[in-house]
Amino acid sequence: MKAPLFTLTLLIVALTFVSPAIGRDRSAVIKDGPNVILPGEGDYLVILHGWTIGIDNMGEARDFFSEAGFHVIGLHYPTRKERPDELIDDYIKPSIAKYCTDPEKKIHFLTHSLGGVLLRQYLQTDRPDNLGRVVMLAPPNNGIELVDQFSDVRAFVRFFGPTALQLRTDESSWPKRLGKADYPLGIIMGTTRHEIPITSKILPGGDDGIVSVDSGKVEGMSQLIALTGFHTVLPVMDSALEQANHFIESGKFTDEPPAQKTPTLSTPGKRFALRKR
Repeated sequence: MKAPLFTLTLLIVALTFVSPAIGRDRSAVIKDGPNVILPGEGDYLVILHGWTIGIDNMGEARDFFSEAGFHVIGLHYPTRKERPDELIDDYIKPSIAKYCTDPEKKIHFLTHSLGGVLLRQYLQTDRPDNLGRVVMLAPPNNGIELVDQFSDVRAFVRFFGPTALQLRTDESSWPKRLGKADYPLGIIMGTTRHEIPITSKILPGGDDGIVSVDSGKVEGMSQLIALTGFHTVLPVMDSALEQANHFIESGKFTDEPPAQKTPTLSTPGKRFALRKR
């Protein structure tokens, strides 16, 4: 039996926006329009945010990798207004060309949710010669089952925009047309500690409340791990960020993951001591 459409839509909205904009020292932040840059001596680390939120909601990840010595570039793009091709051609592609100008530095990527699928398309046609490693947090690489359920609901389409309709799970959907990954790619998926009564009836197997673990898989990926955490909370979880940093540094996740502590919306988790690059 299908869940009530209105109730499930409200749940999706709530989970999507429960994404705390955590960040500490803002003094070193350079704002270039909606984009955020934290200069550093190390390699470039480009952050691509997810569906309906903005780069400010990736504040914890931004600060985490800045402290690790990366030159951090957080890109913003209007996911509710533009189609995938427009997001890439009008925002992501020109911004990377503008900010990543040193060919001696590797360009690494950290993405959340929709940002991972956007990056896959970008790398198909515009892969930089100095591409480094990629970590995706909760990417819907095979689409989102909830979109299948609601793509015909006018309110859903109006709120989430045209890109949302591209995230279906059928074989002709946008994510499934992108092909395999042929670059170092680590994927971190989330799983909820307790089932959400509405979404658990729609999402197969383990899931983070929005994206199933199976949907994160893509041919050619280097490694996939699952941590306990909701979809929108993964970017502020110390365990997820530490694992992401380890993969970017070494090409693999840690054999013994750090203790997981899902932060509250008002209090960031304790940071790990990071090695300067």
